[in-house]
Amino acid sequence: MTSNILEQLKNKFEDFASEIENIEPEKLDLTQIDRLIALVEELDNEIKTIK
Repeated sequence: MTSNILEQLKNKFEDFASEIENIEPEKLDLTQIDRLIALVEELDNEIKTIK
């Protein structure tokens, strides 16, 4: 496993964590939900790359 792949995974996770932090539950809309789903899919793809 290369450090480059781990760095990409770390970046994807940080993007996801940042997005979660910035969500205001009272104002959650479909665009934010779609963005979270896309970020989870990106994380999943990175994890599959590692395997």
